[in-house]
Amino acid sequence: MNVRLAIIASLVGCSSPNGSADGALVDANVTATTMFDHFVVVFPDNIIGTTPILTPELLAGASAPASATVWENDGLGVVDLQTSATSGGYEQSWFSLFPMHAAAFGQVGVDLAPMGFAEPTPLTYDNGYAQVTLALGAAPVAVEVWGVPLGDQPMCARVELADTTEYFVRYDDRDCDGTRDFQDCNPDVYCDPSTTCPCP
Repeated sequence: MNVRLAIIASLVGCSSPNGSADGALVDANVTATTMFDHFVVVFPDNIIGTTPILTPELLAGASAPASATVWENDGLGVVDLQTSATSGGYEQSWFSLFPMHAAAFGQVGVDLAPMGFAEPTPLTYDNGYAQVTLALGAAPVAVEVWGVPLGDQPMCARVELADTTEYFVRYDDRDCDGTRDFQDCNPDVYCDPSTTCPCP
């Protein structure tokens, strides 16, 4: 699949990896964009585990993965191609911390079928900007974006591939249910806050 995304992350007041960042401009002028309705771009930092997280869809009956790679994620943004086409091909995706990598997947149709996935790729830093070009490969088997709002932290994402599953999760709420890990007796199991959760 010959589809590429060019990502430019603008850093606030600092050009070193120790600075903070406020957003990224994603160039949506990619080959064969008519295949997609939008892209979901995530900004993972480090791998923090291999334990699969039971997400809302998995708890509802979807098959849980046998293996997983769990990334601590700094941000998640959706690039709407129709909006991007009317704004010069760029759209802003916000993140709250300093990203070290970028990854992306495309979706299409009313059922948001996944169409391609770009593995986490290190960002290159230069004069206050971080840049990377992502090449989308084979489509994931399934994708899921979920999360209960928690301050300025991003939503979480699960990308099921043919041989493994990759998660992109919050740094202190990896099941993305709004309860911080140190308060959560089941930090790898999502708990719907509208129900009776086992932990305060």
